[in-house]
Order: sequence, then structure tokens, then C-alpha cells
Amino acid sequence: SRLSNTRASKAAYGVWGGVDKEGRDQVLALGTGPCFVANKGVNLEVGEYLIASDVPGAMELQPDNVYRNSTVAKAMQPVIWGPGETQRKIACIYLGG
Repeated sequence: SRLSNTRASKAAYGVWGGVDKEGRDQVLALGTGPCFVANKGVNLEVGEYLIASDVPGAMELQPDNVYRNSTVAKAMQPVIWGPGETQRKIACIYLGG
């Protein structure tokens, strides 16, 4: 596995969750937990779909509300971007897997 840096990558299947005690990557693909969203100039509402971003390790708003093979998660917190803010950690539902 590797961090995605391709917007709307169909290869993205989860959110990087750190490493375990043996140094292996953990991928969070089903359930709930944190994710990073990139500021692409659009605020987020609860329930909006997220896709892989061109910002490595982050997601961004999906341009429509159709579940797709590139959909990675669903936002569970609203985001109103502040001046100079580039990304934020929010709660999400993982839709990969």
C-alpha cells in the first residue's frame, strides 16, 4: 500500500491508519474513524462523499452524491474552512473495502 496522490483514484481503498507493532501499514476501510480532508476551497457538509485527493494522504469533496468506485468515505462532520487552513482531521465513515 501507499498514500494516494491522485485525485479520485479508483485504486484508493481506505484511509491510512498508521503502523502496527510490527511496522506494517494499517488501512482503515470499513467502519468509522478519523480522516484528513484537503482544503479545495469548498466547505463540507455532514454526509458528503469523499474521494482521494491530489494532496498525499488526504481526501476531498466528491463532485456529486453518487456512490462510485472512487468513493472512499463519507464526512460525519461539517467543515467551514478558515483562512490559511490547508487540511483538517474529521470523523468519517469508511466506504472502501
